[in-house]
Amino acid sequence: MDWLEERGVIRRILPGRDSQKTPAGTIAVKTIYNSHPSFGSHKLIAVTVNQAVPTRLTAHPDREDFLLIGDALATAMILTVSLLPLAALQEKIASRTLDGSDLLALLCRMNDPQTSFFTMNPEYPHAETCIASSDTPPSFYVSEPSGLPELHVYLAPYTISFESKEQSL
Repeated sequence: MDWLEERGVIRRILPGRDSQKTPAGTIAVKTIYNSHPSFGSHKLIAVTVNQAVPTRLTAHPDREDFLLIGDALATAMILTVSLLPLAALQEKIASRTLDGSDLLALLCRMNDPQTSFFTMNPEYPHAETCIASSDTPPSFYVSEPSGLPELHVYLAPYTISFESKEQSL
């Protein structure tokens, strides 16, 4: 694989390869590539998360593929997902009827063939955070349409906090 990469035949996706220096409380996104529009809209990005508390959830009108390929020694990542589609979640926030059963927080396991590769379906808000800001924040890959918009969901007056149930993804 090294030989092929050195010759420009392939570009490997490796744990930690595209991790970025990310200040505490922030998330960084690095575009690995965008396909040429004439062949269909597609891009691969690397996301580095150094934020311990989600400030919002994000949904998309189309699918995105998560590739939790990351440094096993990095700080653990939490994926918080709404169990409600976007409109239903927004309605519950507006009516102040949101409760803990509407969201699920998953402690992610990087590089696991059974749990680290999945597709997030359209219209389901989610957020990536880490258990604590650190010098080695988690980083992973997302494959998605090039022009995929972000639909932000602000949770005010709610905040998210985590408690351990000893189950992991």
